[in-house]
Amino acid sequence: MKLKYILLVLLVFVGFGSSTAWAQLSLILITETQKLYEFYDAQGRRYRPEHFELWNPIVAPGLEYTIPISGWAPRLEPSVAFGTLWAFWQIRVSQDHEWKGSDFSLVWVFFYGAFRTRYFDISAGYFMDTAPQPDVSRGEVPLTNLSDEVYWAVYGKWPLQVGKGLLTLRAGLDYVISLKHLEGNQEVDPFDERVPFVGASYRFSVGEHGAIEVGLMIKRPTYGPTRVDGDEVAPAGHQWTLFPTITISYKKFSLALWGGGYISEYFSHGFTLSGKNAFAARRFNPSVVFIYTI
Repeated sequence: MKLKYILLVLLVFVGFGSSTAWAQLSLILITETQKLYEFYDAQGRRYRPEHFELWNPIVAPGLEYTIPISGWAPRLEPSVAFGTLWAFWQIRVSQDHEWKGSDFSLVWVFFYGAFRTRYFDISAGYFMDTAPQPDVSRGEVPLTNLSDEVYWAVYGKWPLQVGKGLLTLRAGLDYVISLKHLEGNQEVDPFDERVPFVGASYRFSVGEHGAIEVGLMIKRPTYGPTRVDGDEVAPAGHQWTLFPTITISYKKFSLALWGGGYISEYFSHGFTLSGKNAFAARRFNPSVVFIYTI
């Protein structure tokens, strides 16, 4: 029933957008491949369980419609956007020379809306979990936390003309609230995820139709705790991460390369600098974002 509901909403959404000639439609494709080997313990020390490896390829297509708001506060350049993102992935885990995993599947569908201006953005959305229940007898592992989530975010930005380019200072917060679900007779309350960040980007033109933007953010993802029937089964944890980006644009097409590092269920966080009770990611995990605007 969930998938039928998702398809119905998407068809209505696409129909509305196609009839709105002054709106822009963006086609999105995100591809990532995550490999992890290490953790941070409760004291912040990095360690690797013997022969541990996690491999996680990700593909996420999506759509977004952006509608400018004309006649109101033109200096703010306001707009509203509505979008959806569909995430597919697989997880393979090796420990003690034994591989376990789950098949490549649709794991969640994300619907969101946003109000954007030149100086701030406000977003809200809903993650509808569609991951299959793992068959433990076959050695399958969960692809997600198996819960739906509510999402909201507030971003601030301050653009400054510097030289021949545009320097934008950024700060904000992403927040994902996991909803409770039942596993058998147990009530599971997965951890929430909070990601405050600060950073900056610099954009400059290349030729008549091209542009390049380089950026760097410092993030502090925080997770947990996780509770089952009200009892804490996994403690809270956090990371400090460094998230570099480069975006190449030409006319209506853009290609972004993210310094993937650690990729959680919802976000790409970057290379981990330190942390507690969380994954440690010091290697490059490629993340590529393609966007074409019609």
